[in-house]
Amino acid sequence: MFSLVSRGWRMRASGSAESGVMRVARARDSDTLPAPPLVPSPLLMTRYTSLAYKRTHFDAGFDDDEPHPEPEPVAKKPKTEEKKGWGRDESIKLNAAKSEERRQKRAQERLSSTICFACRGKGHAAKDCPDANLVNDNHKTESAPSMGICYRCGSTKHSLKRCKRPENPDNPLPFATCFVCSGKGHLAGSCQKNGKGVYPDGGSCVLCGKTTHLARDCDLRKQPVVDHAIMAAERAKANPDEDDFHVFKRKQMRVEKAIVAEDKQQQKKQQQQSSRPSKPIPSTSRPSKPKPKVVAF
Repeated sequence: MFSLVSRGWRMRASGSAESGVMRVARARDSDTLPAPPLVPSPLLMTRYTSLAYKRTHFDAGFDDDEPHPEPEPVAKKPKTEEKKGWGRDESIKLNAAKSEERRQKRAQERLSSTICFACRGKGHAAKDCPDANLVNDNHKTESAPSMGICYRCGSTKHSLKRCKRPENPDNPLPFATCFVCSGKGHLAGSCQKNGKGVYPDGGSCVLCGKTTHLARDCDLRKQPVVDHAIMAAERAKANPDEDDFHVFKRKQMRVEKAIVAEDKQQQKKQQQQSSRPSKPIPSTSRPSKPKPKVVAF
């Protein structure tokens, strides 16, 4: 059996009976057997430097006759044309013109469904109404209906919804001008000459059937006992197997859900407006100078 030692080879074999073991040891370099070539271990083929650089088989200094394919050079990207600016690229102007055309088309669609409260026509608002200046019997031009003011106090800084002045029961809206009869002191929704009331597109209150108020302002929402006349009117529309009370309650629940959804939308809009960062107001006062420090010895 042969065993590899640090500086040579040593052969061990069983000998004669006298010595028991015959050993042939290495005495000189000329007398020893030729050592086989050292084959590096696969674990020693890859080495790491102090800079954590992985050395290849060639960098480690091992002889390898096998050719290794050289890595292909990275292909350079062809130089593209320089980006064209606003005044040099025609496609930018074309896209901007198309976008503006679409925006105007959407605005026209919204405006076509707008109802004017002055002439009850469609396609324009009351502030842009061509018939806002009415001519009376004496062919004198009256002033246009007042718009953009508080109908209770006449202020232009807030609307009627945010007015803090208490309501006068005798004259609740002294600064209001009716779009139907051009009278003052009431709005078109409560005008006797207006058959549609507060519903320009037609309709009535879901609970009582009147046109002078909305369903959320109906008095039947606050009354625990429902009038028998309302029940009789609902009896003709309902299923004969249903109770009148259940018919009214179903409509009332429908109105309550619509009111809750509308209130949530208003709260969401207010939160979005309040979350917008406001510009800081620059201070006009000069910064105060620091007081001199006095050291006593």
